[in-house]
Parts: sequence; structure tokens; C-alpha cells
Amino acid sequence: MSSGSRAYFYGIDLVRFASALMVACFHIGYSAFGPNSRGAPLIDGLFTFPAGGVFFWGSVGVQIFFVISGFVIANSANGSTPFRFLRSRMERLYPAVWICASVTCAVWLVSGAEPFRDVIANYLHTLTLWPLGEWIDAPYWTIACEIAFYGLVFILLLGGGFGRLQHFAVGMVIVGAAFWVLRLIVDASGRDLPPLEFFITGAGRILPVYYGPFFGLGMLMWLWRRAGLTPLGWIAALLAVLSGLVETLGTGVTLNLLGVAPAADLTPGDLAPGDFVRALVWLAACAVILVASGRSAGGGMHPALKRGLRNIGLATYPLYLLHFALGVWIMRLLATNGFPAWAGFTLALATVCALSFAVTIYGEPPIRRVVRAAFDRLEPMLPRDRLVSGMLHRAGGQVQAGHAGEPADDLRGEARSTLLER
Repeated sequence: MSSGSRAYFYGIDLVRFASALMVACFHIGYSAFGPNSRGAPLIDGLFTFPAGGVFFWGSVGVQIFFVISGFVIANSANGSTPFRFLRSRMERLYPAVWICASVTCAVWLVSGAEPFRDVIANYLHTLTLWPLGEWIDAPYWTIACEIAFYGLVFILLLGGGFGRLQHFAVGMVIVGAAFWVLRLIVDASGRDLPPLEFFITGAGRILPVYYGPFFGLGMLMWLWRRAGLTPLGWIAALLAVLSGLVETLGTGVTLNLLGVAPAADLTPGDLAPGDFVRALVWLAACAVILVASGRSAGGGMHPALKRGLRNIGLATYPLYLLHFALGVWIMRLLATNGFPAWAGFTLALATVCALSFAVTIYGEPPIRRVVRAAFDRLEPMLPRDRLVSGMLHRAGGQVQAGHAGEPADDLRGEARSTLLER
């Protein structure tokens, strides 16, 4: 299809929404009840939800998001200018954050679970999306990882090197794979390696090192659909999958499977089926993404159905931002007023989902129009004959379509504006 075609891959958006639900179930039903959880002050020991343990694996939705992000950002940046790419990212990220962070701020203030000064400071920081610092709510840390990834793609465009995206993706995977190999070695030895901790628990975790193989795998999927992979690309894809398995299994389980005694001195007999759930869910999601990326749809669909499916995809971002504090607070209110825990959990999840659709359909568009108008006024102020502005407006390179398996030349037009971009 031509670059102007309006192909749309609904399957990828459906995977995104399913992943957001996984994370929401994990946070609201399981992790919030941990003693060190960000949600513990909201629960305040007033109720329990033992059945929520069934959602222990839901955090893997984050790793699925990162793979999808690699795929879609590769598509979005292809043939773009650095300025256009930066503009699309800001138009996508800020409107939902400004709305959702405001709702979450109100929850923290009404609940009194955190000091007023801390809540306001975290709220103001979140509104800027500066990647370093404390966020208004737990899920926002992944936006910092996304911003770091976007920054590298922006630099690639700025240098006019997007046509060499496969080298970029391979490099990211190799760095990430080396990190995971080193971590396995360190964990097996039972010793500490302080520089490694910078990428595990320090500020370096937002860099695409710890999660680099996930972003890299998504980009390689897109490259395969777009132009095919070289042998080195296929090797990198395998390394990305193996690294993803190590991360989703955990180094302890991985070392046991390799027959190496980790620091915890576990034996293969200590492994349980639950140890493999996260990795299996992640693998299954990657397989669905790969299949969905080759199946464009929508030509024979009813317009109302197309709008509905599209809104499901667009609601993923607000759902991810809104669910934690708001969902836990709603569940607390219901549980402390006599609702059974399962009923409270279900209603909390339904409420945050409904509000996410409201943000998508009614909240984001007017704010996005304001942001778009601001960029429309800003762009003419950047003289194109100057060095910096010339680099911003220069095409950053393009990966040409290269094989018959390509389902669509690009996801531009309607697809680009909806799949993660709006």
C-alpha cells in the first residue's frame, strides 16, 4: 500500500489495552497490599484482598508495552523530521498526563495518605514530565523510560540516520543483553557490583539498558515487516527474546533453569508453575503483536465498530495513568462500607476504565488542540536558514519498504494519528 493508505492494526491496540488491564489488576488487587507499596498508605490496613494474589503476574504488562512502543515509535519516526517527531510525542503525552495527574493529586489530597507538600511537589513535577524525580503516582516511572527511548530516537533523526534503524536496534539489544548476562553472573556469585545497581535501582534504570531488549525487539519486529532483517538483525531478535525471558522469569529462576546455584541457593525442585507465568504471558503477547502487525484491518468494518476499537486503544494511556491511586481509593471506600472485596475490586476497575474512556473522548481532544495550536505558532518562529532549526526540520531518514510481506507501506494518516500517537 502507499504511504497515504489508512491501514490500521487493531490487534496491537487490543494487546495494549489488555496489558493495561493486567497492570491495573496487579496494582489494585495485589501489589497495593504490600507493606512497602505506594498504595499501602491508602489502604491503611483497613481491609485485605487475599484473592488478589491471582494477579501476581500482571506487572508483565509493562514489558509488553515496551515492545509495542518499540514497534510503533519506529513506524512513527520513519520519514519524519526531528521537530515533527518531538511535536507528536508532546501532543500525545502531555494532555492525558495533565488530566490524569490532576485526578490522582485530588485522590492523594482527599485521602490524606501523603503529606500535602509532598503531593503538590510530586504533582508539579509530573506535569512537566521531567524524567528524574518523584512522580504523583507509581505507574508514571515507565514514562521516564519511554522519554529516554524517545530521546535516543530523536537524536537518531537529528543526525539523519533513521535509515540505519536496524543498526540502532541491534546496538540497543546488544547493550541490554550484555547487561543481563552480567547480572546473571553477579547474582550467581552472590556478590555486589555497584555500577550494575545504577541500572537496576538507580537513575540509570530509565535508560534503555535494563529494558533495552524490549524496545529493541519491537523495532526489529517493525523492521521485519517493513524491509526484512539481516542475519545480524535475526541474531539480535533472538538475543532480545532471551533477554526478555531472563527479565520476566527473574535471575533466580533463570539460574536454576541453567543449573547454576544462585545466591538464594534454590534448587530446580523449588521452582513452581507460577514462576513461569510472567514469561509465558509475555511470549504469548509478543506472538500476538507479531501476527497483528501483519494483518491490517478495517476496510469492511462498520464505522462505529472502528471508532469503538480505536477508542479502546487510545484509552490505554489514561487507564495506565489513572488506575493506581484512584482504583485503590475507590476499593477502600467500598470495602470499608460493607462491599465484599471482589465486588469492590470489580467496581473500582470498571470505574477507572470508564473514566479512561471519558478522558480519551472528551478530555484530551480540547487540550490537544491547544497544544497543537501552540506548536503551530511556534514553528514559524524557528527560521529554517539557521543551523539548529534547519536540523530540526530536515528529514531524519527513512527505512524503505523492502519485501512482499509488508502489510502496509507505513502506518501514516489515520493509523499514525491513532495508534499511540493521538
